Parts: sequence; structure tokens; C-alpha cells
Amino acid sequence: ASATSSDGALKVSTVSSVELQNVRQREIKHIQQQIAVLARYAGIDLRQDGRLAESRQANSKQLQTNIDNAAAEFGDELITGVQPRFDARKARQFDSYWNWARQDAYEWIQQTIAMCITGVATDVDEGDKERLQQIQNRADLQLVQMLAGTAKVLSDSNNDVLQPAIELAQALHDACKRSLSKLYRDTADK
Repeated sequence: ASATSSDGALKVSTVSSVELQNVRQREIKHIQQQIAVLARYAGIDLRQDGRLAESRQANSKQLQTNIDNAAAEFGDELITGVQPRFDARKARQFDSYWNWARQDAYEWIQQTIAMCITGVATDVDEGDKERLQQIQNRADLQLVQMLAGTAKVLSDSNNDVLQPAIELAQALHDACKRSLSKLYRDTADK
């Protein structure tokens, strides 16, 4: 700022940059105090995210220490050897999976019956193998019983035209019965 003296000379007053910085720091500190007071009044924890980050960082350090200790004791080969391998074809779906397995098996048999009646040839292809694998993955005792009953009803009909449907029902029954005790099947070589 500037001012004029009584003798007409111009006087210039200066402010130290250090003093200006101190004023700014006090102003920031005052604003932070006001925010803290208002947060306490409103019941807001301003350090909640900070504490959560610190907790996760400590947990991460502990897990890394555990991994380092295991690697030091057993070697890197063990760590790399126990890495998970996920394959979507082996995953079970638990959202009414049992009902959909019955529905899928029943639809497949019905499609085969329709193809037998219309005279359309049916060849086993890669999609059928995958379809069978999906039904096997969801097999339970009730599905096996349903397939046994379906195969029996179709066999008792003594209709030679339905032979592919009978074979499919029996193959589904046998495959699902074999898979009841297995929770994991390696399909990489198939």
C-alpha cells in the first residue's frame, strides 16, 4: 500500500513475504479448526477414512510378511505351484442350479425326440460335450433319478425311432451318476 506524507513525498509500506505466509498459515489453521468443530457438532468423523487406510496398510504389511516368510521357508516353487486355476466350465452356479440342470436335461432329451420324429440326423459335436459337462457339474441325486425314469419310459415305449433319445437319456444318466461324488473334474485333456 502507499500513502502521501504532509510534505508531498510518497511513502511505500512493505509487507514481508514471511509475514504474509504466516498470516496465510494462521488463516488455514483457523479454517481447519472451524471444520473440525462443525464436524464434531454434526457427528462426522473426519479421520474415519484415514484410520481405515492405516488399518488396511497394516493388514497388507502383515500379509506380505506372511508370504515372504512362506517363500523363505518353502521356496518360490511352492508359491507358484499353488496358484489358482479358474475355468468357468467347472464353476457351479448356486442360483437354483439343480432346477436348471433338470430343465436343461429335459429340453435336450425333448429336442432329440423331436429330431427323431422329424428325421433330422443328430451327430455328437463339441457343443454337446460342453452341454453334457455343464449338466454333470450341476447333477444331484434327484436329477439322476429323473434321468433314470425318463430312460425307462422311453425304453418301455418300444419305438425304434426314439433310439437316439433313449441313448441320450441313458448317457446323461450314466454321466450324472458318475459325477455325483466329484466336485472338480479336470477337462483340460478332453
